[in-house]
Order: sequence, then structure tokens, then C-alpha cells
Amino acid sequence: MKKYLKNIIIVAGSCACLSVLASDVTIPNSFSAGTPARASEVNDNFNAVKAAVDDNDARITTNSNNISTNAANISTNSDAIALLNQVSNKIYPVNIAAFNNAGYPNLRMNSSGLYNTVDLTDIVQAPVILPDGATVTGMNCLVRDNHNTANFNGGSILLMRVSVLEGAPPGVYQSMVDIDLTTSGNLNGLRSLTDEDGVIENTVIDNATYMYYVRFWIQRTEAVSNLMISGCRIQYQI
Repeated sequence: MKKYLKNIIIVAGSCACLSVLASDVTIPNSFSAGTPARASEVNDNFNAVKAAVDDNDARITTNSNNISTNAANISTNSDAIALLNQVSNKIYPVNIAAFNNAGYPNLRMNSSGLYNTVDLTDIVQAPVILPDGATVTGMNCLVRDNHNTANFNGGSILLMRVSVLEGAPPGVYQSMVDIDLTTSGNLNGLRSLTDEDGVIENTVIDNATYMYYVRFWIQRTEAVSNLMISGCRIQYQI
């Protein structure tokens, strides 16, 4: 945002330099009826008028140039302000390498995702660090299920926040996005899971008050390597 602010030119300063006052004309010689007018004195009078007219013409030219410059500055400022006011859509990736699997020693990871060939249940979470004041607009999570009989069933994926204020009760969280971690069938490739009702709670990021996480509560019908958690993508605006 700062890079745009540097481009804004303060127009008021340019406007202040404009001058629309005409030059005063001082006529050096006066003539009375019946008094002869000398050519040199008449020429001095004409020269004085010419000098004033030339000076006024120069001022008018300067003012016209300043007006053109101010118009260009106003246009530049308008464009810069429009850029500052634009809503920018961003993606925050939640990488599986960020998940904490403490307490679940049988959870394994490869380049495709997290899997467990021993246990039916895992609970893991990863930190989420978004810009303060950002607005969360959505989240989708990627899983793999290409097993003929095994599925994810009954688990959930939460985008959640936990208060960091002094005196806040432990273990209490507020849900922002709640995705049902349930699959069926055998599908090669990634599946994208989203919150079916599309409702996002507590959308504005407040880093002074909360910490943010994605938590996977994983329930499997069978402990097989074909059921994998591959990460999430959080959509937000700033």
C-alpha cells in the first residue's frame, strides 16, 4: 500500500501557486489639452502598456501550464486512490508439512499427503498466519481417496481461532469454517472439500486477540495409505 502512497502528488500545493492577478500599469507621462506631446514620452507610455501586457501574457501562459499540470496530478491521484481502494483477493496455502502430529506417531507423510496405515483416528493442526484485518472469504481442503472400500467418514476440518487474551479459558475455540471430512467411492487424483453451507463465522482476522489454526479430525473406515490429507487453501481479501 505504501508504494501507491508515494505516487500521490499533493495537488493543493500546486494550486496554491496559481496567480490570476493582472499587473498594474504605471503610465509615466500625462498630457494636458493644448500641451504638445513629445514622441519619446508617447513611446514611453506605449512601452509601459506593452510591458504590462507582455507580463500579463506570461502570467496567463504560466497559469495555463499550471492548470494542465494540476489536471494531470488530479488524474494521477485518482488512479492511485482507486488502486488503494481496490479489494485484493489472496490465497493462503496450508501445507501438510506445517501440521503437528504430536501424539499420533503412526501418521506418515509423503509428497502426496498425510496418511496412517495403523490407526483409524488422528487429530492434527497447523498454524494459520493471515494479515491483521484481512477478511476470510472461503476455504477448501484437498484429500485423496482412491481406495475401493476405505473412506474418510465422520471427521471434520476446522478453520478456528483461540483467544490469547489474559484470563481466557483454555481449550475454547471459535469455529470459522467447518468442513465435513467424508468421502465415498474410488477417485484418482485430488478431491476438493468445502463447507457445504458456505457460511463463514468470525470472518475478520484479529491477530491482537486470537491465534488461528486449521484442525483436521481424521476418521477412517480403514487404515490404508490410499486415504491422504493433502492440505488446504484459505481465500481472503485485504
